[in-house]
Amino acid sequence: MLDTSGKRLYNNPAYHVLFGDRDLVGTDSFREIHPEDRERIRKIFHDTVSSGIGRRTQYRFVLADGRIEISTAPGAGTTVRAMFSLPSAQG
Repeated sequence: MLDTSGKRLYNNPAYHVLFGDRDLVGTDSFREIHPEDRERIRKIFHDTVSSGIGRRTQYRFVLADGRIEISTAPGAGTTVRAMFSLPSAQG
């Protein structure tokens, strides 16, 4: 779970498989995204925060040992308004 700026508030325990046992809370969620994917994913994230509607997309993580892991953000049909208490699009 992320705040509206992309800082980690909570991580699914499955993230330990990718990133080890280090505490990721409060860190930049875009840091481990592959440099070629990072700005695209940052834009999608900010569009999702603004609109409240997620978008399915794939991107690559760069792991500490240099390996690349492909991930899919499920986003399709996801709304985030309740999570962030965003105002409705209608005002």
